[in-house]
Amino acid sequence: MKWALIAGGRGSRLELMRLMPGIGLGGMALRHGAVCRANAADNAEWLAACPVMLAERLLSGIAFPVFDGSCAPAGVMLFGRRHGLPYAEADAEWIAPLIPRFIEMVGDGAL
Repeated sequence: MKWALIAGGRGSRLELMRLMPGIGLGGMALRHGAVCRANAADNAEWLAACPVMLAERLLSGIAFPVFDGSCAPAGVMLFGRRHGLPYAEADAEWIAPLIPRFIEMVGDGAL
């Protein structure tokens, strides 16, 4: 999967990076169709397997599957923190309802 939109990245190589289903944080959300969280203490292997997390030196992250009306995810919205504070369930609960609105603002071309 390639990126349709990148915000907040420090590197210019992010556009070239791809997520593979089942590999790394974003890939796990893509494969399972569920919100996935990772941090250095709980599941560092998901961080290490995600090229975006490595390139941006993100120490914790949360990935939301994005659906386009079918049963399978059409994409992933990935958030990360450089300071390492893990994303809590409460973070997922307030971010998740905002994702459809964000996609609407960006446009259908993002999927």
